[in-house]
Amino acid sequence: MTVPHVDPRAARRRKLKFAVKAALTIVVLAAVVRAVGGNKLRAALARLTPGDWLFGLGAFLAVHALGVLKWRAWILLAGGRLRPGDAFRAYAAGLFSNLFLPSMIGGDVLRAGLAMQATKQKEAVVLGGLTDRLSDFVGLAMLAGAGLLALPHALAESGGSADVGRRILVAFGVAAALGVLLLVALARLRPPATWPPKVRRLRIRVALALRKLSGRRLALVGLVLGAAA
Repeated sequence: MTVPHVDPRAARRRKLKFAVKAALTIVVLAAVVRAVGGNKLRAALARLTPGDWLFGLGAFLAVHALGVLKWRAWILLAGGRLRPGDAFRAYAAGLFSNLFLPSMIGGDVLRAGLAMQATKQKEAVVLGGLTDRLSDFVGLAMLAGAGLLALPHALAESGGSADVGRRILVAFGVAAALGVLLLVALARLRPPATWPPKVRRLRIRVALALRKLSGRRLALVGLVLGAAA
């Protein structure tokens, strides 16, 4: 059996990178503690019980587990095949990269890239990711709509004016209607046939994916998970 050759310089570089990252992490944490205040931080930590820590950790892991299941469900519905282990690894890598890559798009790109390495059905991964974000938007819109509908009653219960809540609800309704009218007007001014070729191809692929999803019970499950996660 041959022993793999290890380059000493490469090993030293890896150790040096790890040391630099660890040092930067310590510096950032020290700066955060200094900005917040060490006494305040210790007092806040002292009020937390082990049960609180475990509950917070469990809730954090449960929410992201739902996110993995939802993302993988959309990929499966788009015609792709992605094993649960590969889905969890890609999702975790994308979630971690959101800490330093620009916005959430960077994490989505890394997540999709790792998923494409695990499955050769790249189009399904792209469509699944787009539908995943669309389901998140729909879920948030549903929650926001429920909150707006409950706003007048909530203001009245807290001693405020229900009329103010109704005005806010009407204002949001008018803004939503105007937004839909603006999109329709833009579509009429520039029909899909005049769009750039890449945008037209993307529109066709999204339409095909939505057609696959229509009428499937798992799509409804994905929307529910989008609202929950």
